[in-house]
Amino acid sequence: MIKLYILDQGGVVNRDFDCAPESSRRLGITEAAFRAAMAPDIMAFMRGDFPPEEFWRRFKARTGLAPAGGEDLWESCFRPRLDQDTVDLVKELGARARVVSGTNTIGSHHEINLRLGHYEGLHKVYASHLIRAAKPEAGFWLHILEAEGVEPSEAFFADDYPENVAAAAALGITARLYTTAARLRADLLELGAPIGLAAPVGA
Repeated sequence: MIKLYILDQGGVVNRDFDCAPESSRRLGITEAAFRAAMAPDIMAFMRGDFPPEEFWRRFKARTGLAPAGGEDLWESCFRPRLDQDTVDLVKELGARARVVSGTNTIGSHHEINLRLGHYEGLHKVYASHLIRAAKPEAGFWLHILEAEGVEPSEAFFADDYPENVAAAAALGITARLYTTAARLRADLLELGAPIGLAAPVGA
């Protein structure tokens, strides 16, 4: 029986969360080049190992580029919006079961999500920079399971990254790839989650 539902935030509940397109444009490089330059540090950054200033110091050492005037592009380029169908599903499920966010994020993004109310309907948020573990590291889910007092077989996880879904499944968690709110609803219904067949009228 599923006792805990763990949902990713960016790509599941949130849309337009990716800072790379605008950050690369402001720095005058391609998005591919930006992603390649950030790759060596991004996991440690999401684990909260160092602040944005250190990220950009390392980025500049690697590329010779840095945001103008000490701007933190991670903060200024982050403009998330909610997927309302998924939010409605989260609220519906959360009224009858334990639903938490399991998200790879950084401090500024977490604070913006809090300020915007993007965690509404969730009972708790497990943010990578606070629990000091990031997906797809096993420690990410093990921390959540221990904190919530459930076994892997009692947990469900949904994420839009296949590697994260595979890593959770390897621990014995029931994991599904998120594509749309409708698909997530179908997956949850198949598992016996306490939700209806369709979104409530007028939701």
